[in-house]
Amino acid sequence: MGKSTTQARRHSVSEKCPECGEALVDAWCRFCGWYPKERKITLGEIRQIAFEVVEGTANPDDVKRLIQAFCDDAERGEAPPAEITAYLNTAFRAYLDGGLEIDAALSLRRPKGHPRAREDDRITRTTEFLRLRLDGMTHQDALEKMGWSATIVGQAWTDFKVNALQVLSLERGLDDRAWTPNELARLQQIFKDSPEALAFLESVS
Repeated sequence: MGKSTTQARRHSVSEKCPECGEALVDAWCRFCGWYPKERKITLGEIRQIAFEVVEGTANPDDVKRLIQAFCDDAERGEAPPAEITAYLNTAFRAYLDGGLEIDAALSLRRPKGHPRAREDDRITRTTEFLRLRLDGMTHQDALEKMGWSATIVGQAWTDFKVNALQVLSLERGLDDRAWTPNELARLQQIFKDSPEALAFLESVS
């Protein structure tokens, strides 16, 4: 099949608008404004949802919109925005090498057993704790900086240290910044007792 035929089929439109059901006169709908090459989500919305994924606060329904946009672009033969590519790359790496189930890696479900608001706060705090450690602070200095007790941070670190590493890695992916050799060495020292974190770090470095 020739390239032109394939492209024609890919970009063909039905006789009715898929959005409002009205008859199509041209390649776009004069009633609701639907256009076959137009995403159902704006670039601003994509960036906001990607940021919420990084922060661990994304609504699974919003995450599905990122995946839908990726599928729509693929069916049109177009490259998705860099934010979607970074999100999917980090998620698939977390699934393949980090031991997460696919729906959790894609942020499509919330882990069981934790109230969402409390969990979001602990992931955010654990991420900030890791950021301080990565900047060179000792464990104790980071505790004092954040005002946490050793008991509280110890439990949060046990529960969410891999999540914190994934958040920082996704931030790097969105900013197109790789881990430096010094940062990798620091992270390997921080996570020396966590095989899961080390496996994830190896997969994204």
